[in-house]
Amino acid sequence: MLTFETETRPKITALDLEKMHLIDVLEDCREFKILVDGEIFFSEPYYLILEMAQYSQEWLKKGKRKNDIFGIAKYYERWLKKDERKNNFIYNTIDNDENPLLAFYEQEDGWKIESVWQEFECTKVFSTEEVEDFIKNIISHVAI
Repeated sequence: MLTFETETRPKITALDLEKMHLIDVLEDCREFKILVDGEIFFSEPYYLILEMAQYSQEWLKKGKRKNDIFGIAKYYERWLKKDERKNNFIYNTIDNDENPLLAFYEQEDGWKIESVWQEFECTKVFSTEEVEDFIKNIISHVAI
């Protein structure tokens, strides 16, 4: 089972986001943990959750720019790896040189999770539904 834990703060609406400067969005750091079957796979006390949610939204939409709730997709163009397989989820932060912070690589039998800051090598393979639900839950945790 793939889950996450993070601080709960008021969700950002499109109207709130319009009032925020980009730097405010990128400075919204929260404690963030990814758990695999209850074991901490990844833990970061100051994680750019809104940046990851923006990338996650883009990945789910597979490059479509409609309904960009964060309005900052243009800043991620350099991080979207065009030469990678289309379906891989590879989140690189602009805040750190060590990347990717989180990656899901599609394999024949499912998805493998990796991170440069992982606490153990995960051998579990996740279904497409598990990965998509995980990503959608992160987005819905921070945005309406």
